[in-house]
Amino acid sequence: THKNDYIYINESKSATELKENGITLNLKLKDNLVSYILDFINNKEFQFNRNQKKLIKFSDRNKYNDLYILNYMNPHLDNEVISNILHNEKLIYTIKNYLKVEPILEWSQIYWSLPFKDKKGETLIPPNNEYGYHYDIDGFKFLKVFFYLTDVTSYSGPHVFIEKSGDKTLYKALNRRIDEEEVKKKFGEKKLIITGKKGTGFIEDTSFYHKGTSPNYERGVLSCLYNIS
Repeated sequence: THKNDYIYINESKSATELKENGITLNLKLKDNLVSYILDFINNKEFQFNRNQKKLIKFSDRNKYNDLYILNYMNPHLDNEVISNILHNEKLIYTIKNYLKVEPILEWSQIYWSLPFKDKKGETLIPPNNEYGYHYDIDGFKFLKVFFYLTDVTSYSGPHVFIEKSGDKTLYKALNRRIDEEEVKKKFGEKKLIITGKKGTGFIEDTSFYHKGTSPNYERGVLSCLYNIS
């Protein structure tokens, strides 16, 4: 496969959706590339629960009870295929259309969420507000791209995006994190719950409110940040 065929994307439709909604779901990674990425990471070391000093091999992840998230930073620097995916011409064109300048790929990561359970096997909510609603402050104007590396259903930690929440209001300036009740009160039912088969991708302006959700099954994501400076 030629590197510019790694992703299915309709640039003009995606650019329009991004402009209107701050998000486009019009993106898909080819199946064989998902398998390739999963093979590549199997023996890689990941941060344990966001602890940069504690690393474990990806293939050992099921040996730990207290593990809820694994991170591997900047896989595009270690792997040419991942780099080609994130520098795909059509993808860059779409992002540039939104940012109005040549985008800079600031970082990439693969993160892997796992069900967090107590010793009896009961599901717990992970610490540090891991799955709360928030918006990102990664620069003046930026976009994130996400590709699911596992099938994601409503039970396996789908990403949730709050539509119409991109305005730079005083309320927002004072409330970087909000709870479910506040979302309902402020934005009603403007919730986009993103499920899909592995390879499903989306481009998102994460200065809108969004969150991950606590999974009942493992969920893997390749994500990256494009910035204007």
